Amino acid sequence: DLPASFVVTGVSPEFVDVRIEVTAADKTSTVYRVKVFFDPLSCEVPCGNSTCTSCGNGTCNGLTGTCDCNPSYFGNDCLAYCPGTPHPCSQHGICDVGSKGCECDATFTGDDCTVRECPTCEK
Repeated sequence: DLPASFVVTGVSPEFVDVRIEVTAADKTSTVYRVKVFFDPLSCEVPCGNSTCTSCGNGTCNGLTGTCDCNPSYFGNDCLAYCPGTPHPCSQHGICDVGSKGCECDATFTGDDCTVRECPTCEK
């Protein structure tokens, strides 16, 4: 007995024809056609004291039920803007989804942490 499996790679709000071919030990095969409905999952993210189904700056992946964020956006709801090349915050800070932006290292500033600034002098 061989295990049978398949991988779902997408969802559709309609029935899709799936072709299954079964080959026996004697090399004879039978083809089955099945209509399958993959109901998309909703993307529920925290929204105040409840949940929302918005992905902000991204799209809902109906297969996983999570948000796929546009470039430079992060977090469960894709609302944290952390630009930078080649990495978020230009490797001079961290992307803080709580504050929805970059938290830059000392002597760096700007949306993407690329602007150098002089440290504050203490007397």
